[in-house]
Amino acid sequence: MYKCTYPADLAYINSNQQSYKNIQNSTATGGRAYELQTNQATDDYTDLVQLITTLNQTPNASFVTQIEQQLNVEGYLKALALDVATGNWDSYAYNKNNYFLYHNLNTGKFEFITYDTDNTLGIDWLNIDWATRNYQTWIHPTEPRPLAAKLLAIPAYKQRYTTLLDSITRYITHLDILSPRLNALQTLIAPAATTDPFADLDWGFTPTDFYDGMTQTVIGHAPYGIKPFLATRAQNSFLQGVGIAIVDDNWAITAFPNPIKQTLTLLRTPTNQPFDATVELCNIMGQSISKQQWVSTQTTLSVAVEQLPAGVYVLLIEQNNGTKTSFKVVK
Repeated sequence: MYKCTYPADLAYINSNQQSYKNIQNSTATGGRAYELQTNQATDDYTDLVQLITTLNQTPNASFVTQIEQQLNVEGYLKALALDVATGNWDSYAYNKNNYFLYHNLNTGKFEFITYDTDNTLGIDWLNIDWATRNYQTWIHPTEPRPLAAKLLAIPAYKQRYTTLLDSITRYITHLDILSPRLNALQTLIAPAATTDPFADLDWGFTPTDFYDGMTQTVIGHAPYGIKPFLATRAQNSFLQGVGIAIVDDNWAITAFPNPIKQTLTLLRTPTNQPFDATVELCNIMGQSISKQQWVSTQTTLSVAVEQLPAGVYVLLIEQNNGTKTSFKVVK
């Protein structure tokens, strides 16, 4: 098991184990950024170097086969989706920090385990609004994050990630789901939290702040209360919900939000390949409502539904090569 702390970005240096052992974390306690927690006497980083090499050096044609042999991909996609849904930026994808890589010898694969999730639910030290940050730009924009970036470049993995993110947002982190649990936890710990003599020593928090922090801002680095953060996160950008992500041999097409209020957005990946299709919106009886072309120069396509009555609609996508796809959306 490797404890991975800043700046553990999993970027490739070379095949020499010592190069990765030499990377130091930036905390006051120091130590390796990739620090063995088990088998320390052996101090063998062969498996970690192999994983990093696969992430960075493997050609696209063989990447899926090789990474599936070395990593529980589903586990990482779940961890990433949960980070995005809860605003946990101090993990791998944004801050190259706070995760374990456990080499499970029963499966032969690495497991990704997030830990130290205190910078969540709106906490911010970087002047970024994590409640409204788009899922597509969550990964750090200027630094290498091969684990996240390489996986999400695969259409099938991108589809699975978006599906997980939608499910987590709808059924786990949605305020309607969490609110009773939050209320119960607040009631449970209130007697201790409001009488703790040490509670005000760092930031001057008061017993009133303990209650207010659930619903409003009480300090600058926590610009949202817990409940407003969850509500905002679920209402913004991709986390309004997704439609079905359709995958064939070449494409993943994701529709969001779903349900729709005004505009349905279609996103296709990959974005750098020729693509031409006709997109038709029909009512549930199959009657055509609108039709438009989606061409290679458009990464996304908007379908207006604001003037339509509430109900279920069918979206038909027919590529110029004859491939047809359809799925339902709800207004």
